[in-house]
Amino acid sequence: MRTLETDPIKHQIMDSTPTQEEQCWGEALIAVRDGSLYDIHQQVWYVINPDGGEQRSRDFQYAPLHSLGNGRHMILLRGHHLPQAIARRKDPPQRGTMHDFRILYRAIARDGKNKEFLVDQTWAAARLKKQFSQGGMLLMDGAVWSAERAFFGKRGHGSCQIPYFEVFGSVMVQDTNATARLMLTGIGSGKGLGFGMLVLV
Repeated sequence: MRTLETDPIKHQIMDSTPTQEEQCWGEALIAVRDGSLYDIHQQVWYVINPDGGEQRSRDFQYAPLHSLGNGRHMILLRGHHLPQAIARRKDPPQRGTMHDFRILYRAIARDGKNKEFLVDQTWAAARLKKQFSQGGMLLMDGAVWSAERAFFGKRGHGSCQIPYFEVFGSVMVQDTNATARLMLTGIGSGKGLGFGMLVLV
């Protein structure tokens, strides 16, 4: 899979018509400058929408992977509207297969009145298990959780930090179609800031 530095360049966009049974998607690796959640969000937006304007594609997710050193970070993109020059077609994991995963799960949810509240690991673990089940995956016992915080970094928000859990574990695919939807929609909130994307490792 090729990588892309986020320097000014024109990109062709993949055909938005989903391929066979709407199950497949594109993935790409890009290298971005280290920064706050908002800084990285802006760099990812530029890769997806180099021309800016009104017609911005929102049909994608992304997740930070690891540091590249020299002030750079590797990001994984996933969606139907990635730059054709860097996107690689991916098929959904098949029923009966086991996979290790990593996910950054935002530790904030909304109540019935649409008010945000902070969640603890017990609440998040129960919700994650349910969402995996709805997405055609069985979450195996033994997931490793760590509580983290990341600097938001958008002007006007001061020193705001966003709490999240980094989760490593294993899943078994029980329904390929449901898993394909889960891989494309993600889990939980904050997807515009790199949370909620399921990364199979």
